[in-house]
Amino acid sequence: MKMLLRLLAIVLGALVVLGGGLAAYLTWVFDPNDHRDRISELVRERTGRELSIAGEVGLSVFPWLGVRVGEVALANAAGFDERPFARAGRIELRARLKPLLSGALEVDRVVLGGFELNLERDRDGRGNWEDLATGGQPRGGQDQPTDRGPDTSLLAALTVGGIEIEAARVSWEDRRANTRHEVRQLDLSTGAIRAGQPFAVKLGIEAASTAPVLTGRADLSGEVLVDPQLAGLTIRELALRLALHGKELPGGRLEAALDSDLTIDLKANRIEAPNWVLRGFGIVASGRFEGRDLAGQPRLSGTVAIAGFNPREAMNNAGFALPPTADPAVLARASLNAAFEAGVGSAAVRDIELRLDDSVLGGELALTDLAKGAMRFALKLDGIDLDRYLPPQVVETSKDAAPTAGVATIDASGLRALDLDGRFEAGRLKVRGLHLNDVRFVVRATGGVLRIAPIEATLYEGSARGGVTLDARGKALRVEIDEALEGVAVGPLLRDLSGREERLTGRARLSAKLQASGNDADAMKRSLGGALDFRFSDGALKGVNVAQLLREAQARLKGQPVPAASGPNQTDFSELSGSVQIDGGVMRNEDLRAQSPLLRVTGKGSADLASERIDYRIGASLVGTLEGQGGAELAELRRVTVPIRVGGTFAAPAYALDVEALLSDTVRERAREQVEGKLKEALGVRTGELPKDGAADDAKGESKADAKGDAKERLREGLRGLLR
Repeated sequence: MKMLLRLLAIVLGALVVLGGGLAAYLTWVFDPNDHRDRISELVRERTGRELSIAGEVGLSVFPWLGVRVGEVALANAAGFDERPFARAGRIELRARLKPLLSGALEVDRVVLGGFELNLERDRDGRGNWEDLATGGQPRGGQDQPTDRGPDTSLLAALTVGGIEIEAARVSWEDRRANTRHEVRQLDLSTGAIRAGQPFAVKLGIEAASTAPVLTGRADLSGEVLVDPQLAGLTIRELALRLALHGKELPGGRLEAALDSDLTIDLKANRIEAPNWVLRGFGIVASGRFEGRDLAGQPRLSGTVAIAGFNPREAMNNAGFALPPTADPAVLARASLNAAFEAGVGSAAVRDIELRLDDSVLGGELALTDLAKGAMRFALKLDGIDLDRYLPPQVVETSKDAAPTAGVATIDASGLRALDLDGRFEAGRLKVRGLHLNDVRFVVRATGGVLRIAPIEATLYEGSARGGVTLDARGKALRVEIDEALEGVAVGPLLRDLSGREERLTGRARLSAKLQASGNDADAMKRSLGGALDFRFSDGALKGVNVAQLLREAQARLKGQPVPAASGPNQTDFSELSGSVQIDGGVMRNEDLRAQSPLLRVTGKGSADLASERIDYRIGASLVGTLEGQGGAELAELRRVTVPIRVGGTFAAPAYALDVEALLSDTVRERAREQVEGKLKEALGVRTGELPKDGAADDAKGESKADAKGDAKERLREGLRGLLR
């Protein structure tokens, strides 16, 4: 900004000097055209550039000494394009004669028509304006002071009735960056300019750029106060209106309006906008802004407040098509209040109060290293239902629906450059149907490893604690999960998670340590390994009625018709526990135990996560009576383990009595009972043959050898009876 002000001062100063020089010469001559060479020489002395005056010079006299000049051009610096550095198609200048004779310059109005300014930077980074600041001498020349600046004494004594610039053009070409920017159709008008006094400014421009590719128009107005020594300026009631077009803009267009007061202090290297208001896309933002140490290590700070607006409408205004949401009423209200600060390579937003629909997010967020994207945060959310913002769930209407085109891959490359350290809290959180409360977790990511731990939450009358690690250092993403649930009401949890009636109820205690790797979901399933332990208390397994299966078993053993089902289709238990080993995506369990006052249940088998198929066997034993449910008949099964086969899929498990195993086990059990009975009978173990208490002493005299021989003989007889 300082360079720009100096440049404008130089150009305007040169023009004023030209006008003043012309006015001085015209005081003593009749034809100013005869003195073009002297005027050019004067400009050369002050700027080091050649000034050509191709147009006619007109003259007016007392009380205003006026001059009108046709086409005027200031040559470009050596080594740059042949086109002029600056030119004007018409210059009109009028000054009071009496103040001029006393050394003061009081100008009525300055008019520039067809003004052009061509700024260039070559491939070595040298600008075509640099020599103007040194009077035409190269920078670093021994004959020039290194800190020479523009002579502002003339400006301090200058009074101008106003400046009018019509249809001007300013171009900026950077050959090092291979970019070009151009301002055309620049129209500028001002009020009376006096040292230390404000004056009105009105500016309109059309612009074009190659990087980014943009075209558009800007209009600016305000009241300007310029420091007489060019130490800065103040603009009151600044009003800026923008209308830009370009494919790189959201929706291809941008219309915005900025209103503010603005102060630029070049001595203090400071800029301040104490009350800015920005409007665009249906959003109104306001706040304050301050920049310090602009020439050294710039530091920006301020506040921002975005009044309530409709995000959905704002996105539509910006040309963004929002994806459909499960709840079309979301994204209807939003507002923001925050403080910000930024420096070289860092930025932070603090005191955040972001409201979205019914949710409020607070805290702070900082980018500690902009080049590396290092982020630190501490955020707290009162509550949100994320399911409302997710895409609507697709309901399958046919089992023959076409399969998906393929498995989406997981791109973990972004994790390798991630640098995160922060914590997050939420009072209420709903996601994928699950209701969580008092959610807390810490996130750390560096060197390609993302760790979210500890994760803590209360859910369904219980608690959860654990952690998740994502490791992207290898070719395949590796995931590790360490989770534990305590006292969770599993029925409501499963119901909310699946959206269907739960198949299991009770209080859950579960711990899991799992790991998987892969670059898509199928690979993750196939590589899943680890172990988990579970214990459910005071619950029920729905979808299978073990008591009914026992009745079916009893009927089949007797050759009778299977009785009709009665009672709820579930099996109650007081405790259900076991452990699962997972290897290669296959879950195996060998120690299922369930018990209730009526039953004892064991189980073992496997489940394949890739195919979602189940292959499991359950053994149920009757340890009580089914009073009122055929208990007298089922009492005969107390010593028989009834086998139940579980198959099907995770979504639709199937339970069936294993008749073949039941019959085999029953025959074996009856054979065993007959052998035991025959042995007891052969050994004389009958109630009527047991010795009386009084006969015990009489048997003491019998020899041990006779007793042993008699027992062996009875055993042989019993075995012979079994073989007949």
